Amino acid sequence: MNIKIPGNRILIEPSEPIRKLPSGIYLPETAIQKPNTGTVVAVGESADTELMGRKVLYNPLVATQIQGRHLVHITDIRFILAK
Repeated sequence: MNIKIPGNRILIEPSEPIRKLPSGIYLPETAIQKPNTGTVVAVGESADTELMGRKVLYNPLVATQIQGRHLVHITDIRFILAK
């Protein structure tokens, strides 16, 4: 994907939602939550390039969906998770 991201925005590949509990119970589609973690796959011109490849926790409610990925402003990142 060749995409130019403006400003302080980042593109995130969301993690797969949990569909099966450790106890073996499958969740119905209505109980599956939107993923709120993912891996940064691209950063904007003004964003920190050190975020590339890092796993982050973000607010999925403000994300713009582009081809199955989420575009968010850098301020919507809640935590940068350990590598």
